[in-house]
Amino acid sequence: MEPKTASLISLAAAYALNCQPCLQYHQTKAASLGLSLEEISQAFFLAEQVKIGAQNKTKRFAETMVNQEAEPEEACCAPGSACCP
Repeated sequence: MEPKTASLISLAAAYALNCQPCLQYHQTKAASLGLSLEEISQAFFLAEQVKIGAQNKTKRFAETMVNQEAEPEEACCAPGSACCP
């Protein structure tokens, strides 16, 4: 994997995990690799979309726990994985 790609993935992961020290570290690394603010912004945008999707799916799942009439959502991970047997 190219260092710039790895740096963008690291930034997006840090953003998705709400880790400010990680963001600072990876932003410094990204700058040293010559990544533009536009590229970094796009990584943050994509991470935000993942966070929103996961949050909405988890919210609907939690609602099924208290509202037995609602149907649970399909699994969000591959069948047979640790969280979705």
